[in-house]
Amino acid sequence: MIKINSKKIITIICNILFFLYVLFTYMFVGQSGKTLYYEIPMFVFIGIELVLMIKEKKILIQKNIVVLYLFSAFLFVSNFWAIDKNASITISKTVLFLVTSTMIMYNYFYKLDNGISILIKIIIWAGIVFSIYFFSYYGIINCINMIFSGMRVGDEIDNVNRIGLEVAVTYLLILFEGINNKKKYLFLLPIPLIVALGTGSRKVFILLLLGTILLVLFNSENNKLKAIAKKIMILIALVVIIKIAFNTFSDFSIIKRLNSFTNYYTGEGKVDHSTIERSLYIKYGLDEFNNHPILGIGAANSSIITSKVSGMFTYLHNNYVELLATTGIIGFALYYFNYYYLIKKAFNKKCYEVKEKNIKNFMIILLLLLLILDYGQVSYYSKSLYVYFLIPMIGIGDGKNVEKNR
Repeated sequence: MIKINSKKIITIICNILFFLYVLFTYMFVGQSGKTLYYEIPMFVFIGIELVLMIKEKKILIQKNIVVLYLFSAFLFVSNFWAIDKNASITISKTVLFLVTSTMIMYNYFYKLDNGISILIKIIIWAGIVFSIYFFSYYGIINCINMIFSGMRVGDEIDNVNRIGLEVAVTYLLILFEGINNKKKYLFLLPIPLIVALGTGSRKVFILLLLGTILLVLFNSENNKLKAIAKKIMILIALVVIIKIAFNTFSDFSIIKRLNSFTNYYTGEGKVDHSTIERSLYIKYGLDEFNNHPILGIGAANSSIITSKVSGMFTYLHNNYVELLATTGIIGFALYYFNYYYLIKKAFNKKCYEVKEKNIKNFMIILLLLLLILDYGQVSYYSKSLYVYFLIPMIGIGDGKNVEKNR
């Protein structure tokens, strides 16, 4: 008689549901009328895990989650002084759901053997399948032709900057896995890389470049001399490739936009409208912060600022300025405590093996890169971002398990 391992079946089901949530978030989060595609897998996942948590009479909540709950509460309270009260209430509900789902996902992956490895692999394969969907939407030849012609690819699917960020994170996770665990993963690198570069996002280029350099520099190996020689060779190769790329592919959208961004700060050459507009958003956002430094003007009320600058009801394209202007120093501090807590815990994590040290380094690199990217995006209500937070959260948890077992 075949024995049915119910625990294993539930784990497989939850892994599939989480994979579908990440994949459908990548595919449909910006498309109206398609929210059920990613909401249903998450609600089922939450339902299963809640039943297990009640059954086990155990719930794990890290300090950063508690403070993020305070952050979501503050967003709701800000509707009392906000001009657009509905916007404040809506965003507070969104963040509350994201924090709650993150807490529940954390409880699930924390309990798994090798939970951080499973989490990373799920995110990788969601990114790969999304990249394949991206190619199938445009046709791979047509997609490559569009990139070579200088077009930004992806607008028809969703916001190109968001797409670029998600596949760039996929690229970095694949690079991490390929360097540290399975070399065959490296063969997957071109898939998200082409999509990321095709979006023409400057933030994405910075993420790819800095992420690659930092992962190479801070990857630990047992043979230190061989590791140093390898790192020097890889860095030289990267410099040569980038130099050739800038000279050879000057018509690429991402190259043109990077040159335009540089021109803004050097005062030489042509500057694109997007760079000028975003610099004005930052200026007027900081002016609003100076006028309302403690509480801000109300969560998600940045459209009041942008409408005066460009006539567009949008966000400030800078997470730091967005939070300072709309939630003041209180909201800013509550949100960024999450990064402070995770980075501090990751730095203090005890590592007993090379593999553990590399996971620790990756967690810190990922968090620092996300902080850099916040200069050019508004991320505090991004669904994919809270998924990425799980990596250092679980990694820190793994560290606690190691200490207990030793």
